[in-house]
Amino acid sequence: MMMLQNILQINSGDLLRIGRKALYSILDEVIFKLFSTPSPVIRSTATKLLLLMAESHQEILILLRQSTCYKGLRSLLSKQETGTEFSQELRQLIGLLSPTVYQEVEEQKLHQAACLIQAYWKGFQTRKRLKKLPYAVIALQRS
Repeated sequence: MMMLQNILQINSGDLLRIGRKALYSILDEVIFKLFSTPSPVIRSTATKLLLLMAESHQEILILLRQSTCYKGLRSLLSKQETGTEFSQELRQLIGLLSPTVYQEVEEQKLHQAACLIQAYWKGFQTRKRLKKLPYAVIALQRS
């Protein structure tokens, strides 16, 4: 696991180049190590590795949130011991997987899309008014 963590720290883009099945296998192995091993060193490394993977790649974070394979991951993580030396990483991982953070990100994307649509609409309206402006000036000068 340390080797995988070092690879991710050096070049995190390599993780998305592997196939989907291999990515599922890696995630399954890391999650298995996290929950099955009594050793706090291995559990700490697995937690840090999951956190690094989730933070560095949005696709992996979405996969961990929405895939049926990892449906109960957040609840299992919240049941872990919080008094350990890696509890900060554990809380960060739980925070990333929580639906409130995900909903906030989705709402922010929707807000940005709405602002973009409004900006295009206002620009269209302004251009339309500017096209009619010479005719209005001519009509005003004639009267």
